[in-house]
Amino acid sequence: MEKKKPHTDTEMDVHAHDKSALSFGQIISRIETINEKMDDPAIELEEMISLYEEGLKLIRRGREILSQADLRIQKLELSQKEEESRQEPAQADDDEFTLL
Repeated sequence: MEKKKPHTDTEMDVHAHDKSALSFGQIISRIETINEKMDDPAIELEEMISLYEEGLKLIRRGREILSQADLRIQKLELSQKEEESRQEPAQADDDEFTLL
């Protein structure tokens, strides 16, 4: 039976913190690490399942972060369109006064 390799400091930090506190960049980095480990043909089945489970949780959290970012962008775009629509009638009124 093969001994498990010791965790690096980065891996221990990821496991020690709540996944919801990780930044999007940290999530991507950890998923890449998990992917590399799962490519190792010597990995034990239980460790592979554990890594797979962690990866799924990280992917879910990453999607939540992206969804929140998308909502923020939509709100900003809507706000910009509303601002532009408020300014357009005022500009049209100015043009009318100039023509008269």
